[in-house]
Amino acid sequence: MLYRKPPGMTYTAMAIAIDKGIRDPDADKELLFEYMWHLFYILAVKGRFFTSGRDYDEYALYAATQLFLRYKKEEAGTSKRIKPIKSCLNYIKKVLYPMKVNYQKTYFEQVIRNEDAKEENYAQLQEDRETMARKSASELMHIEYEQYLESIPKTIKFVLKTSPYQKDKVMMHNIYISCLLTLLKTVTMSNYNKERLKKRTDRVLPVENLIDQIYAEEMSDNTVLYHLDSTMGNYISTLVARIRKEIVKDLRDIVGSFEPSEQVIKDILKSPIEEYVDSNE
Repeated sequence: MLYRKPPGMTYTAMAIAIDKGIRDPDADKELLFEYMWHLFYILAVKGRFFTSGRDYDEYALYAATQLFLRYKKEEAGTSKRIKPIKSCLNYIKKVLYPMKVNYQKTYFEQVIRNEDAKEENYAQLQEDRETMARKSASELMHIEYEQYLESIPKTIKFVLKTSPYQKDKVMMHNIYISCLLTLLKTVTMSNYNKERLKKRTDRVLPVENLIDQIYAEEMSDNTVLYHLDSTMGNYISTLVARIRKEIVKDLRDIVGSFEPSEQVIKDILKSPIEEYVDSNE
């Protein structure tokens, strides 16, 4: 074992220590990193991820490093889509298995032994492994999606920084609420449109074009003015368009950062078949 568990220190206490100290510049970051390692290690053991102690050590080291770097990105504030982690334990539980697959495709370099696989099953095994790699990236991406969507108000405030009404706090509050309500209304289907979609689905008819049409309708002329004069309608519509553009840009960044490259796919295809089988039992 790379790190020995501190006597009398529970895993819950480690998680609490991370949450309290990770953003404190005076905290012992090396110790907090060790706590991250212990949390990944014990949860991987409980999940029976591997068959050797070395893999548990190296997996926990890899995953703890990724989490530590995630905190560093949050601290640097280089991307507004990086939302602060409220509970490291909850976050670790979400990324535990996707991190396992990423660890495998990064570190397992053994060549597939053909004698362990029947030739007729080889192509299927290759395809299954590629699917697993993409699924792992997708799971991590959805976790970041959830984190980002919770921070939509932060994106709205980012756009509103250029507003000429900055010095009027009441006006800015009303503009913020108007943008938030308008944005919510444009992405929420009316009951009428929900019924239209249901009827099409019940008849087993294609719905893609109808969905596009519905959202186009929902986005048109749906400006909500909160304690603002009607003359502010165009201004709020313009702001919401900019906010939506920022959201789309951020979500595309998330997709791009989690889409596995062809090299990553090749790496996972080189990992041993027995490990692939074990991870799916």
